[in-house]
Amino acid sequence: MRQFRFLFLFLLAGCASGPKTDPTAKTVVRAAFDIGSGATKMKVGRVTTSATGVVVDLLYPDPNSAGEVRVLYQDSLKKGGKDKKFSDEIINQGIAELKKFKALAEPYGTTEYVGVATSAFREAKNGKEALDKIAKETGIVLRILSQEEEATLGFWAAVGVAGVDAAKTVVWDIGGGSQQISMLDSNGTVSGSNNQLGSDIMKEKIRAIQKRKKSINPVGKNAAQKALAITHAEAKSVSPLVKAKVTNPETRVIGIGSVQFISIKEQVMAPEDKYYDQGMVKKALEASWDLQDDKIGGRYAENQIPNLILVLGVMEKLGITEVTPVKVNLADGLLRYSAEGKPKAAAEPAPKTN
Repeated sequence: MRQFRFLFLFLLAGCASGPKTDPTAKTVVRAAFDIGSGATKMKVGRVTTSATGVVVDLLYPDPNSAGEVRVLYQDSLKKGGKDKKFSDEIINQGIAELKKFKALAEPYGTTEYVGVATSAFREAKNGKEALDKIAKETGIVLRILSQEEEATLGFWAAVGVAGVDAAKTVVWDIGGGSQQISMLDSNGTVSGSNNQLGSDIMKEKIRAIQKRKKSINPVGKNAAQKALAITHAEAKSVSPLVKAKVTNPETRVIGIGSVQFISIKEQVMAPEDKYYDQGMVKKALEASWDLQDDKIGGRYAENQIPNLILVLGVMEKLGITEVTPVKVNLADGLLRYSAEGKPKAAAEPAPKTN
């Protein structure tokens, strides 16, 4: 995997000066957007950058808020059939939700609005066209990440927020349309394994197994076991270096994104738990695969069982014993690294926004 390099550098001209004791410090209030395949997230931070690094004072969301909204880009592609294009409806919904987020960010004195889009936009034939329209309508500087760039940004975001040793960390991010398992290689470059088996993709694979058009719930034992076999098969492609890393007793596996921090954490962990293991996930899966939507609850009822299957299958195949979920998404990376050296940025200024 190549080292991540942003194609844009956000202008910091006009930023307020930092502490007088550090003449190199500059401060800006930035809103960062992670436009995923099934949900759009925003974080707002007061970011102080100096020669010694970057400090983020998170202003939004508060600890009790997810800071995300459901926008089903991946489902839109599925409904479009062979065309593999986003509908006008989903594009307009995306614009509307981002404008609502901007309205929430403005009272904090936000001066920069930046964001990235992921798997569904890579897959869509009109992905770039759709994102250009969204950027124009919202005034947000946006670009589509490659899967390698997505993994690298997620890795450094997790390391920065969790404050862990990067060399002893593996970061596992499951999105709606893909997942990434990332680590540092011997050269200090982020590398790892990526695949296209995300939460929404697994949901549709289960639907195909069941031959249903409506909800996949109850999933049932038979479909769950077949879906686990699919996950096992996909996990075979994970590189030997990642397999060796995740089974090293000194390695800490961190799970990021909504699947890990919200879905799996809420289904598997007690409030006092710091991590989850294979047994906890398997127990939750077996207790829930016969439940209807109303018993599972929430806006993402159809994704809950697929998420358990994805996590359990990968853990079993790779020998991952435990995972620590951390409240991190790509927006955290944009807050920190649009003005810092990791990931590195090319000297290309972003267009000014209103």
